[in-house]
Amino acid sequence: MKEDVIEQDTEEWQSNFSFAGLERVGGMDLSYLKEDATRACASLVVLSYPELELPARASLQKMVTLEELRNHKI
Repeated sequence: MKEDVIEQDTEEWQSNFSFAGLERVGGMDLSYLKEDATRACASLVVLSYPELELPARASLQKMVTLEELRNHKI
C-alpha cells in the first residue's frame, strides 16, 4: 500500500487556485450502527464542480465480518 501513496500534485488544477479543469468532487463516509457494531453503512456522493449538482450517489448497509476485514486489501 505504501508504494501507492502519491506525495506530490499530479493534476493541472491542483496548481491553480481557481481549480480550472476540475469537473467533479466526491466524498465518502463509513459508519457503524450504534445498536450493532457489525453493521456498516457506507455512502458515496459525487458533485459536479463548480455547479455542485449531484450526478451520482450510492449507499450500502452491510454486515461486516472479521473474516472480511482480514482479507480486505486496498
